[in-house]
Amino acid sequence: MLAVTRVLAPLRTRRATDLMILDGLFSALAGGFVSFMTPFLLYMGAGRGHISVLSSLQSLTGNILQLPFARLTESIGQRRRICVVAGVAARLSWFLILLVPSYLSGQPAVKTVMGLMIFISASGALAGPAWTSIMAGLVPQPERGRFFSTRNVIMSMGTLAAVPVASRLIAGYGYPGGFQLGMVVFLALGLIAFMFFLRIPEPSYPVPGRSRSPLSWRAALTTPFARYVLGTTGMSLAAGIAGPFCALYGVQALGAGVVHLGYYTMASTGAALVSQKLWGRLIDRRGPGLAVVMSGFAVAGSSLLWFTATSPWHPIAAEIVGGLAWGGWGLATFNLLLQLTPDDRRPSHVGVHSLCSGIAATVAPLAGTLLIDAVGFRQIFLLSTILRLLAAESLRRSVR
Repeated sequence: MLAVTRVLAPLRTRRATDLMILDGLFSALAGGFVSFMTPFLLYMGAGRGHISVLSSLQSLTGNILQLPFARLTESIGQRRRICVVAGVAARLSWFLILLVPSYLSGQPAVKTVMGLMIFISASGALAGPAWTSIMAGLVPQPERGRFFSTRNVIMSMGTLAAVPVASRLIAGYGYPGGFQLGMVVFLALGLIAFMFFLRIPEPSYPVPGRSRSPLSWRAALTTPFARYVLGTTGMSLAAGIAGPFCALYGVQALGAGVVHLGYYTMASTGAALVSQKLWGRLIDRRGPGLAVVMSGFAVAGSSLLWFTATSPWHPIAAEIVGGLAWGGWGLATFNLLLQLTPDDRRPSHVGVHSLCSGIAATVAPLAGTLLIDAVGFRQIFLLSTILRLLAAESLRRSVR
């Protein structure tokens, strides 16, 4: 199917990676509709406080549960079954969100949707460590940069295809019809992705020694894993201060509409699409450390461009830079995480990392809300730029 999968030796592995790519493609097509949840809530009557609280609670719920869910994953051993349970729970929740505008309005509708989205985050926490373990078990380390960059490219193409369709549906049919129609398409695409995932074979996993106790904080937070966790946590804090408010800032301060928001997503996704193969090649040749440092410094440029924006069209440049940088950051940090974690305890290490990053991502939007009230929208983007530079410098010192 794809050149990258042909070099992965066993037939079972080639089939699995093909299925992983198809699962990713249809998940990305579905995700193009999910990106409009902020305007969906705003149309319902949500305010800036609701968006901030939702972002924080999603991060808190999704990430604080990762460590206990990771230990549950290691004790059960059947990673794919755990992902299936989480996927069913999430899709049922999205179906309920689809129905909310037909039965509720105002604050009851806003709070119900917020509660369901928080539950979806919890489902993602259940699947996260198990999914990471499956990916690591199926893709050999020398091919990870190339494979995951290829998968990311295909997923980005799916998002690019879905976002304009979603934005036109929403703009054409308005609230709630346009959003509900978009969610129907999202659920159908998500079901196709789920069917492909069900066909992915379960890899074998190393069995932790009987004498070893579950991963402790002291064992997990050791060099070089500790430096990785501290650096990525710092970046989560820096990004979370401003990131959740980009769409809100575009709408309320710059006068952006739904179409503008669609262009922002397309610009970011398109830039990530262009850069993925280059990042993957760099990771396979030089290791993920260099790519982490380069992309870490580059993400500061995105928030700086948001700081200088004065028109609803200006953030397109910010999103192009952000797409280039965050695309490399996500690919490089994921590969570095797989490289730094032992096979038999990978879910627990992933859980520790996600918990630390999640705490930062939870605190940051709350701090951002207070800062917006105190100093205004623009200043939080400048502060985010400074903190991103500090986090990137910390990682540069730790991986050199």
